Amino acid sequence: MRVKSAGLIFLSASSLLLAATQLSAAQSPPGYAQQGWTERDRNFWYSAPQGSRLMPLAWLRALERAGDRQPFLSPENIARYGYIPYTTPTGAALPVGFAEDRQSDDGFVRTRLRWLPRQGSTEPWVGFTCSACHTTEIAQNGRRLRIDGAPGLGYFQLFSEELDAALVATRNDTDGKWGRFAAAVLGAANRPENQPALRQAVDEQIRLRAQVAAMNGTPLRDGFARVDAFGHIFNQASLFSGGSPPSPPNLSNAPVSYPFLWNVPQHDVVQWNGSASNTRVFRLFDVGAVGRNAGEVIGVFGEVITRPPALLPKLQGFPSSVNTLNLVRLEQLLGRLQPPAWPEALLGPIDPARVARGARVFHDHCAACHVPLGRTDLTTPIVADMNYLQPNSPNRPGGWPNVPPGTDPLMACNAFFYTARTGNLQGFNAADGARIQASARIFDMLFATVSHALIAKMKDILLAEIQYPQNPLAKVTPPAPLRPPPSTVPADPFPNLPASYRSCLAQPWSKQAGVPAYKARPLTGIWATAPYLHNGSVPNLYQLLLPAARRMPFFYLGTREYDPVNLGFRTEQSPENWFEFRTRDAQGNVIWGNFNGGHDYDNASLDSPNDQVRLDLLEYLKSL
Repeated sequence: MRVKSAGLIFLSASSLLLAATQLSAAQSPPGYAQQGWTERDRNFWYSAPQGSRLMPLAWLRALERAGDRQPFLSPENIARYGYIPYTTPTGAALPVGFAEDRQSDDGFVRTRLRWLPRQGSTEPWVGFTCSACHTTEIAQNGRRLRIDGAPGLGYFQLFSEELDAALVATRNDTDGKWGRFAAAVLGAANRPENQPALRQAVDEQIRLRAQVAAMNGTPLRDGFARVDAFGHIFNQASLFSGGSPPSPPNLSNAPVSYPFLWNVPQHDVVQWNGSASNTRVFRLFDVGAVGRNAGEVIGVFGEVITRPPALLPKLQGFPSSVNTLNLVRLEQLLGRLQPPAWPEALLGPIDPARVARGARVFHDHCAACHVPLGRTDLTTPIVADMNYLQPNSPNRPGGWPNVPPGTDPLMACNAFFYTARTGNLQGFNAADGARIQASARIFDMLFATVSHALIAKMKDILLAEIQYPQNPLAKVTPPAPLRPPPSTVPADPFPNLPASYRSCLAQPWSKQAGVPAYKARPLTGIWATAPYLHNGSVPNLYQLLLPAARRMPFFYLGTREYDPVNLGFRTEQSPENWFEFRTRDAQGNVIWGNFNGGHDYDNASLDSPNDQVRLDLLEYLKSL
């Protein structure tokens, strides 16, 4: 991957700002895919706080970009990072998924800052919500369609870097930034005697953000539409554990495409690697959903205060910023979110004859792993079809042999084999019931952190479950699996894989120790979820249906302009489509984390005159 220096990033960003401004000015308001939500539902999805505390709201509003005087929150700048400008129902100009958090900071440590005279404990902060990463817009001929629950285009890595740089430039008074910032933040209290407290608070925020940035540092560029979610969450759990000395960071080198969220409450397990369970109590209380969403909050600037077992009274739990009331309500909303239908008025009509032919191809080549599901079916349970990376893994349901997907293994391995010093978490129970030792898998550390954060919120959880009960699921018998198509994954699908990952894949198969795997799921609405594979290394569905060796080795990201033929975003370079995604370096070596191989189940058999078979299958995928 081509790595830009910070200076080049700013130069590139400045040169693109005019183009972004022109594009923004030409856009009309978006339409909305019909997905079963009301406007009130969408507004709650976009702006309900979950407990993430990125920065004080007044600071973010006052902040300027590091390289000029452009407001950091300007719609043009926000659009550069792939986020969607938005005005909340209360009139606040914040992007989709950036929410005001007004909870009391009593008991917090990292986000308990004081910079105003007689400042109270409920000064508003701003943080991320699910919708920042799971809402998208597609464009065609100047018209836009917003799709809720679809993978976002956010370039989180660049956003974080430039936000940190903007705060440092403000503290250093670059181009007079400090005076303007202090005037905006302090308002009528902007007097010389009040500025030292503000400067001290800004210095503390810079120190804490630098600590997070150092933990998440990696030479790999994520680009638009993906982030190493597990890496960030794990490093946050490591920081909150209080391990001493601090654990060395685990590289955030396995970015993944943001998953699409419709039908998620129906799944038995979620995440690309199936590592989080949806576990319902009396078919209503989904403790698994609350847990995974709490983990997400912790990973994106939530706060948890851990304590050793000896200092933690029984059933007290860990204080945290997690907003469980809203987490449960958001999960309830997801239970009513339908996959989007192909928008014929925007992208053109579907050919019924091609759909019929493509359905037969899908049955023969795809349905063994991707069980069909009706677009309005929000009650049928979905049992994950796990594709294990380890060659000695057990058979699939029905007795068919496991067919390793051959896709990039970094995310699956990192999730189960990253370790850290446990600090305050030593002695608590891991996911399998064993006691956590002085050093442990971060997966188990996160389990202990989330479990005890939820114990502290039990009253809120019970109240939320009464107010927002989950949609009941039907009782069905999963269909008998079809025979999987033959895989064309080579005997060694991972050439030049680093030794640590070879060791991961060579571990004896054990469900208790962790199972490196990726899950298959129904493909309803799949046309709206580019880019593809778990790591976003394939730009469109046409490329995914090619033999792996024939896929694009590089393409460009950043545009919302949709390609209705290949089913994905446009891939050619343009002023708004500027990030170059490379799967191999200049010497032709695989860039691990970006590998676009695998998921080749005899794709060459789809070759035909005029590519009719492959195009028929694409037409069928539009109809799902």
